[in-house]
Amino acid sequence: MRGYFYTMKKAIWIFALSLLCMVFSDVVYRRFVLHLQGPVITSSVNASINSIITDAAKGISWNSGVPFDIYNTVPLKYGFRILNQSRYDRIAAKFNGGMTDDIGKQWNGNFFKSVFQNPTFGYYETMVSGYSDSCPTYTPYDSTIFPVYRYASNCSIPESNLCFNDFGWTGSDISFIKPEKTIRIAFLGGSTTQRSSECEFDYTDHVRGFLQEWATKEGVDVNFETINTGRVALRSMDFEAITKYELVPVEPDICVYYEGRNQFGLQELVGYNHYDPSNSPTLFRLFGNSAWLQIAAKACKMNLLKAIEDSKPQTRININAVVKTENPDPYNPNLPISLPQIVSDLDKIRTHLSAINSELVLCSFAMIVNDSLFQDGLHNASIYSYWIHDYGNVLLKDIEALNRLENDVFKRYSEKHNIPFFDVAADLKKTPEAFKDGIHLSCEGMKLHGWSVFTQLLPLIKQKLERGELPKQTEQKETTHPFLKDEWNLAKMPN
Repeated sequence: MRGYFYTMKKAIWIFALSLLCMVFSDVVYRRFVLHLQGPVITSSVNASINSIITDAAKGISWNSGVPFDIYNTVPLKYGFRILNQSRYDRIAAKFNGGMTDDIGKQWNGNFFKSVFQNPTFGYYETMVSGYSDSCPTYTPYDSTIFPVYRYASNCSIPESNLCFNDFGWTGSDISFIKPEKTIRIAFLGGSTTQRSSECEFDYTDHVRGFLQEWATKEGVDVNFETINTGRVALRSMDFEAITKYELVPVEPDICVYYEGRNQFGLQELVGYNHYDPSNSPTLFRLFGNSAWLQIAAKACKMNLLKAIEDSKPQTRININAVVKTENPDPYNPNLPISLPQIVSDLDKIRTHLSAINSELVLCSFAMIVNDSLFQDGLHNASIYSYWIHDYGNVLLKDIEALNRLENDVFKRYSEKHNIPFFDVAADLKKTPEAFKDGIHLSCEGMKLHGWSVFTQLLPLIKQKLERGELPKQTEQKETTHPFLKDEWNLAKMPN
């Protein structure tokens, strides 16, 4: 009997040591071979991805009738600003971590005063918590907290492609007074509009490059300028304030709105906090954190993503019980995913732009949530893991249905107010290869996004040129921007 217990004890120790070695080797493999610190699930590299994206652009060109040779245009490059090193050092010294672009942010003074006292501001609180003893702020434009932040003017972020012009916008410098024979196009949006730190250009840069190349080829004597006000995590309330206080003074001729994720909250529909990691499927938590298990699944040709999706609770969100999904009324107060708030802010944005004879363009928003994610093993795993991380056990079919409703509301809103609607989602969703995750694009994907917007924007611009509506003379009487000032404030962090 003693020999039996000794053998069992020895077996248990061997098993425990084997398990420990497996876990240790998995961690080593993740950290030092894959260089990953989060879930292991990633996309495999496909050498033909750029070719697939180019073919998608050719399809857009064919359908729109725009010559494809313009697609080869490389946007104008602009160098980084001469960094104000002392200012950067002061920012970096106050900041404990987070995303690269956080270093360049200046927070709304009203927001900063309220963020730690009012729990309704929790959406942004984690962003501010990265500072140690003080936080960069700017003088608010009015009594509200919007926009909750902007970027420091004339600033470059080291070791990234992020740089901000004299107005704190991503991209090249522009003058406050619009020059003659110039068409200005502004862009509103969140992280899918702001330049990625690893990309040399964002989609708005490509739009400008394509338009200028078209004008050169056609002998149209105009200059195009683009204004990218895109900022990570901002919402429609922020975009309304940006339009009113930042954009109206510089008189954009057209303003393009592309956003549909930052207010895409499902708690009212699913009844729990979908951001809680414990709501992620068990299979994802198991396979998503083990490189070896993923390698084994791939070797066995197991469709891991489909298995994880099938393991989710099959309780569906009944959207039709909440609101009519066919030809939805954009002013229905029962619309989910914050659409009543978004529509209200779109009304205000449209009003602000109308005051300067500028036109709002509304775009559909692209989310990759269809069954194409399951067609090639782990190839689209980075996209799928994005949805798991943010929405846990919520079925992709439900997310897709809500995204479809959102875009239908945008389209119906555009029809109701006779404003242009660009179906960008229809172009982008055909090419999952252009995406890094569920909504964000690769650098080449941003070019495809720019091409989609350009091919839909060009007929509108041609029409306005033929009518003599563009380019138009400035009506600005001021000589400097009334709100975007180069200022440096430091607010003390609460204890």
